[in-house]
Amino acid sequence: MKNIKWLQFALLALALGACGAIPGAYRGNYQGSNGTILKLSGTKGRLTTKSEIINSKVRPLAFEALSLGEPGIYVQPNPVNNKLLDIFWLRPKMNTRQEAGGMVWYTSEVYYSLFDANQKIKLDKIQLVYSDEGTVMLDVPTGTWQVGWPASPRNVTFTRLKK
Repeated sequence: MKNIKWLQFALLALALGACGAIPGAYRGNYQGSNGTILKLSGTKGRLTTKSEIINSKVRPLAFEALSLGEPGIYVQPNPVNNKLLDIFWLRPKMNTRQEAGGMVWYTSEVYYSLFDANQKIKLDKIQLVYSDEGTVMLDVPTGTWQVGWPASPRNVTFTRLKK
């Protein structure tokens, strides 16, 4: 009986740990249709644009981190389909932060995609939705949140670079 409980605990820990990582099929170096370079490892990401290099850690999405406006690559199971992962790369603009009636919101640069958590074959392309004027909204009393963008976000297709 102890072995079964230990195995259940180990599987749960493994599943929870995987939520804070980029799945293996998505790891690698990509060239974006907008000229950016994207590098994804299991625990880190790097986005190289014409004007800057952005390094970020991958971690499970946490309400507290969003409320503090911590930049990063956030991973969480999709609430509708647990075989998918929501991937948010956020770069908050904290000078836009506002509060009223238990709500907190701020503008953020947002890259978003859905990744198949069970994908085994390395993908040649991935697509991200991008907005430099996204919004993060937090309902503090309920601990709920949402990320959105204006009506015209940009789709960026990233093609895997061959070595």
